Amino acid sequence: MKVKRPVWNSESGFTLPEAIMTMAIFCLILSFMPLMYLSYSAVERTISTEKDYEWNIFLIQFRSELYSADAWRVGSNQRIFLENNDIPISYERYGKVVRRQVRDMGHEIVLQNVARLTFREESPKLYMMVEFADGTTEEAAFYLPFGGEDE
Repeated sequence: MKVKRPVWNSESGFTLPEAIMTMAIFCLILSFMPLMYLSYSAVERTISTEKDYEWNIFLIQFRSELYSADAWRVGSNQRIFLENNDIPISYERYGKVVRRQVRDMGHEIVLQNVARLTFREESPKLYMMVEFADGTTEEAAFYLPFGGEDE
């Protein structure tokens, strides 16, 4: 003997309550997307802080040496000469690093992975622009209370 099945029982598919629940779960997952993006960008900023530390330490050292110098001058646009108590000090790009030399001797690396270093004087400021090997660019401006050697 054959058992008759109603047509509605043999079909499988979503009912209206199931479709509403599916949409609610989907919307809940989408609502977390901005939070995940913010978390990702915070982690990325944390990872890139090593270069920021190096840049900030370089700026602190350069600023204190520049402000304590008796005289200074920009030689070409990639080198700066400072004079402190008759001791010549220079900062320049050398290969992929920025080096500091005292009396044109030594090789003290103060900044790494540098593609380009530029100094520009526009009184009363000295501008420094550094382009790193990864393409990021950092700029700094220093107010100068005194003129360079030429003035």
